Amino acid sequence: MKKTIKIILLFILILPLLGAVGLTGGNTSGCKKKKDKNTRIEKGDVNVIRRGSKYYVYGEVKNKKNKWLSGVSVKISLFDENGGEITSKIVDVIGLEPRRIPSLDNSIKENVIKKGKKGYFVAVFPKISQSATSSLTETFSKKRKTLKLRGTGNLKIKPKKVKVRNRKIKGRIINNASIPLWDVKVYALVKNSSGDIISFESDYVGSTEDINGIPRDNVLNPNDEDSFNINTKIDEDNVNVGDIMLWATWQEDKPSAPTAPEDLVITTTTEGKPLLSWTDASDDEDGFKIYKRKENKNNYTLIDTIKTSDKEGSGGIETYEDTDIKSGKTYYYAITAYKKGRPYLDQKILNSSFSNKVKFTAP
Repeated sequence: MKKTIKIILLFILILPLLGAVGLTGGNTSGCKKKKDKNTRIEKGDVNVIRRGSKYYVYGEVKNKKNKWLSGVSVKISLFDENGGEITSKIVDVIGLEPRRIPSLDNSIKENVIKKGKKGYFVAVFPKISQSATSSLTETFSKKRKTLKLRGTGNLKIKPKKVKVRNRKIKGRIINNASIPLWDVKVYALVKNSSGDIISFESDYVGSTEDINGIPRDNVLNPNDEDSFNINTKIDEDNVNVGDIMLWATWQEDKPSAPTAPEDLVITTTTEGKPLLSWTDASDDEDGFKIYKRKENKNNYTLIDTIKTSDKEGSGGIETYEDTDIKSGKTYYYAITAYKKGRPYLDQKILNSSFSNKVKFTAP
């Protein structure tokens, strides 16, 4: 490993959502220092490595708040021996779990950090011929509401124990989720025995396919398995590897409402009651809602809810008997399917459209 360059300037500027500013570390002369309670991100160790004409700046930040943070990024600057800035760039801090952000059109972001957890970054500066030192000058974050993804916990990386061989980290990843995922990327973070980050690289996996009519890259369908091959850019002969972390990020469609029930028909029981029968056209509903309208009324009223787990033959023919009727009266019926939206969406329940409507006159 190339000689790690000592960091000579280090301070963090935190920009909370409401505009409060907090400074920790570094030279704060002329600035009013805020208390730690206004600090959302805790600086971790920063390691600078020169490889040829490139500088790699690695680091980690910690979420000290009791909520998820999103939009987490850092500004990294390179300085010459006289303290003059050579160049700078802003890079995202990658968390260990991507999340959906409702306020950003339900987009899925990687630069989110769970409360109490860390995120990691690498800034690469090419074609730097002179000696340089680095400074982590600013950290940005926001407290937006984030939502869990259905792929969380369902992307399994094998093997669990990995080694750096010929600068490569190899393994396989499998999608155990019930939905297709795309833009699937495996991250590998390597620390030396002193706890310094010495590599943070990634590799895309999967194939190019259409998902719901849209071409997507790096797709893993349910139960698909693929291999990854990550170039760590380190020489294991000169590095005492201490810790290797592997995790994945991805994109997925947000949950959609179930398909409406089909072919609703009505028959009369031996007791003269209406028996509704319909075809379950959805494979992911949690149940059905039964609606009823009296002949002299304009609106349908919900009269009952049936959980799919309470019924036999889910995916086939479902039935429901209405016993609350009066002789000689006419009623109209319709069915919807429903499923839970949370924790994956803001909506508590997702409802399908109505089935066809049927008429029944009690004998």
